[in-house]
Amino acid sequence: MDLYLIIGLIILVVLLFIFRKKNKNVNFKTEQKSADNFDEESTTIVENIINKNDKAIDDRIIYEDNFLQSLPNDSDLKNLSEELVRVLDKIIAIPNDYHELNKSKYQLVIDSGYIDVYEQITNDIIAFTLTRQPHRLKEWVQWSEDQRVSEGWFLREDNKVWNIGEFSTNDGYKESLTPYTNLTSACADFIKLQLEYTRQLVEADQRKKQKKKGKQ
Repeated sequence: MDLYLIIGLIILVVLLFIFRKKNKNVNFKTEQKSADNFDEESTTIVENIINKNDKAIDDRIIYEDNFLQSLPNDSDLKNLSEELVRVLDKIIAIPNDYHELNKSKYQLVIDSGYIDVYEQITNDIIAFTLTRQPHRLKEWVQWSEDQRVSEGWFLREDNKVWNIGEFSTNDGYKESLTPYTNLTSACADFIKLQLEYTRQLVEADQRKKQKKKGKQ
């Protein structure tokens, strides 16, 4: 009787061992399958992000190619008034004049005459003016790098892509970027943003002065 009991216990132990090993194999396969699914999902997410970024760059290249092809030509420039051409030349020379004349950007924008004709100064006209004076591009890039302000716009190169960014340190540093593959179109947009930012400051100051004068 004791022999049968011992044999029965041995068989029970063997069966328990086989059952436990089988469960481990099943759990391992389940865990491996979950890991494979996770890796597959992660890969898909990364690929989607890359594809979206690539598409954004491709769309930007097409836009900029069309933009540069649609720029005014020399005959179109002849249709601009001498005053407007003079303003354009002064506008794109602001970084140089900032150092040469020792004037603030605020004052240089006023002196350029931009505020009086700002509606006629479009991004494509600025870009065309830059193509005639390409040395100004480097001056504007350097101008952006030398800025020491708490908020505003910047122009910089990141991995062979030009970015216009808006930043602010007032509520914690924040940054948003718009990629460009062509420096001329990026610089033209950057210049227009800088001009408009300053114009709005000038007009706000003028309103304050008029309001103060009205109270006197």
